[in-house]
Parts: sequence; structure tokens; C-alpha cells
Amino acid sequence: MTKRQRLDLNEHEIEKLNSISKSRALPESKVKRAKIILLYGSGVRISHIAEKLNTNRPLVERVIDKALILDPLAALEDLPREGRPRKINDEAIRWILSITKRNPRDFGYSKKSWTYELLASHLRKNCFDHGHDCLIRLGKGRLHTILTKFDLKLSKNEHNLENNDHTFNQELTRVLCTHKSIEIKNESTVIVERRSSFASSPKKPHASSSEDRSAKSEQNKKPEDSTIADVKQSNQQSVALIAGIDLHTGRVLPMVKDSYHSDEFVEFLELLDCQYPKPLKIQLVLDKNPTYISRELIRYLKTRHGRFIINFAPKQGAWLNLIELFFGRVLQSLVKTMRFQTREEFIAEVINGIEELNRESFVSRWKHRIEDIMV
Repeated sequence: MTKRQRLDLNEHEIEKLNSISKSRALPESKVKRAKIILLYGSGVRISHIAEKLNTNRPLVERVIDKALILDPLAALEDLPREGRPRKINDEAIRWILSITKRNPRDFGYSKKSWTYELLASHLRKNCFDHGHDCLIRLGKGRLHTILTKFDLKLSKNEHNLENNDHTFNQELTRVLCTHKSIEIKNESTVIVERRSSFASSPKKPHASSSEDRSAKSEQNKKPEDSTIADVKQSNQQSVALIAGIDLHTGRVLPMVKDSYHSDEFVEFLELLDCQYPKPLKIQLVLDKNPTYISRELIRYLKTRHGRFIINFAPKQGAWLNLIELFFGRVLQSLVKTMRFQTREEFIAEVINGIEELNRESFVSRWKHRIEDIMV
């Protein structure tokens, strides 16, 4: 029988093993292995170690052999096991990768790019024809694991990342220069415009008996029982909030309408036209919405030649529209916490809330330098 050699521990290893052996948070197996290595390193015999720690001799011998062959600290961890035999072989994986790189339309699908559900379904349907029976139970989770090993993600393929907006840089530069011009000269007023639907009007009954019942129920109903959620659950007409931010002062100019079409937008422009002195030019930063390129709008702008200057933000540049921050504040501070019973009460609450926000208005400024934008 070959005698085991002595285990020499340095100061760092002894300090680390002592810390682990006294731990109450680590697994018991790891703590016991640390105690075995410490005792064996101090010269205690194997049989005495097994007796002292109330364990068996084979376990102590396995821990000591690992410490002698590998490292005292590495012996604390379990050795990697073979695990369950792999069911999906290399040929099946290569077939999966080849299908992933092709377009779904090549196989008769209407989608332009793969989803995990569509790809897994396609592989399961065609695995027998290609001799890959191991893929018959392939799911989205296992498919994601396989593709991740090869650094492939269906949401980041070349088609989805393709830049189809060739005018993005040009429109981005125009919008940013419009914002920066406020800091350089104070000749024009810049308005960022957008609309959003928040509330609905109460539904009208069709019969007089229903009117009586509705009136009684409204009398018995407490104000706090009616919320924005109650309105959304019924079939009621939405109310559109049209608003713009004056980038010189940070104030918001609101207008509430039953709907939002070209006529309402023209009416909003008329409000802006009356709000500011005639010599000033009003610059608009708008989203690419069909409402902003309608015949009604073009007809109106012809009557106000040179009064309005329109700048369209790129489709992928919603972050350029500062009015989004305002609507986020309205949604969080007003709409979600609002209590109302009538449509008129709701509109009045929205207008009053916007006036309160205007008292605390702040002017937003971009940190971009004009020379960087032009480059």
C-alpha cells in the first residue's frame, strides 16, 4: 500500500480554509472538506479525522487525494460529472444553424424573420425528413440555448438591424440644429407637438327608463368609485389632448378635443398663431403622422406663408420629441390618480393639472455641441 505524501499548506490557504470551516452559510459538504484538509495538513491521521468528524474513511481519502492532486482550495468543489447523455447530436445542431441563417419566406412563411416559436415549430415538422429524430421535442428554451452557444439571437439578425430610413441622419441633424438655435438666437419660437387620448365621455342611454335608473345610480355612487379604469372598461368616446411645449419658456399649450384629425390640428395651429406676435416665426417639430401632411394643413399653411416652419423627427428618433416627457408626467401625476364622474369634470381636471405643471415648468436644453451635430 502506497503511503500518501504530506500536504503542505501556505498561510493564505490556511486562512481561507479556516474561514470556510467556520462558515454557517456555505454548504455542509464544503465546510466538512475544509476541516478534513486542515486536519490532514496539521498531521492528523486519516482514521482519526474520520472519527473526529463522524464520517467514513473513503470520503476522507477522496478529499485528501483531490487536495494532493489538484489544489487544497480546488478540492473543496465537486468534480464535473459526465451528466446525462446528449440527445441532440452535432449534425442536428449544424442543420439548425443552416435553417436559422435562411429567410422564413424560403420555406413558404409570410414572416420576414424567424421567431423562436416559428423556428422551433419548423424544425419539429421537418426533422424526420432530414434524419434528425432527436429534434421531435425541441422547444423554444432548448433552441435559445443552442443558438446562444454560437452567439446567435433571432432578435438581432441582419434583417432586423437593417437601417431602412435613409433620411435619418439628415432629419436628426435638422431637429437638433433647431433645438440648438434657441441658445444662439431668440428669433423664433419652437413648439414640439403631439396628441394623446386619455379619457372617454359617459355613454348615453337609449330609453327614458334607463335614464331614470342611470340618474339614481349616479346619485348613489360615490365620487371615489369612478376612476379612469371605469371609463376604459365601457364603450365610450375618447378625448384627445393636443399639446405643444414652448422651448423658450418650457410652458405647455394644451387643447382638448373629441377627436384628432387634420381639422383639429389646423385649429391648434390657429391657437399658436394667436398666441405669438406676428413677426415671429413658429417652428414645429412633428412626428411623421398622416395628419401633418393632409390637404387641409397644406391649404391652411398657404394662407400663413412663412409663419410656420415644420421639421419632421425621424421615425426611430422618438426621443427627440420632448413632449413625450410631458405626457409621461401627465399620465403619472394626473390621469392614473384622477377621480371624476362627468366628461366635463375630467377635461377641467386635465386643464387645471397642466396649469399647475406650467407653474413648475423648466426649459430643456440639449447637451450636444453644434459642431458635433454638423459633423
